[in-house]
Amino acid sequence: MTKRTQQAIVLLMLSPPLATMAGCSERRDAFSIPTSPSSPIPVTVGAAPRAIPISVGQTVRATVTLADAPCDLGHGPQPCVRYAIVPVLSGGLLVQLSAPGPNELALVIGAVLSGYGVDRIEGSVRVSEGLTYEVSVALTDAKAGSTSQVFELTTSITP
Repeated sequence: MTKRTQQAIVLLMLSPPLATMAGCSERRDAFSIPTSPSSPIPVTVGAAPRAIPISVGQTVRATVTLADAPCDLGHGPQPCVRYAIVPVLSGGLLVQLSAPGPNELALVIGAVLSGYGVDRIEGSVRVSEGLTYEVSVALTDAKAGSTSQVFELTTSITP
């Protein structure tokens, strides 16, 4: 993901909270940040040529290692495993990533960083039938002496 794309995503995600703050009274305890943007985050369509094709509904058990090709998460290249998904229905693509640790992973869906974590990460985006979307799992924080992280990736779709 380019730095410009990352900045655009940050601005898009901050727009609803900033608009809410602008209309708030002086009472700070009355302020709450929305948990999700009011409109869908745009998702990049397409996948890297070396992305592994998987189907919606498939569970993948794999390992990401320091030797895997890097992807850019906006703060430098990180080793990652890439998957290509072509949904047969339009709707909400839910991706769940789980790992036993100890290393931190990042989940990227269609160039949108969905989150970081050690045990479990979830992300969802709106997708269109027949288009290809990339889902990447990146090793972002390898603990001392560790060169890989086992993970499980599960996908599902809701119309």
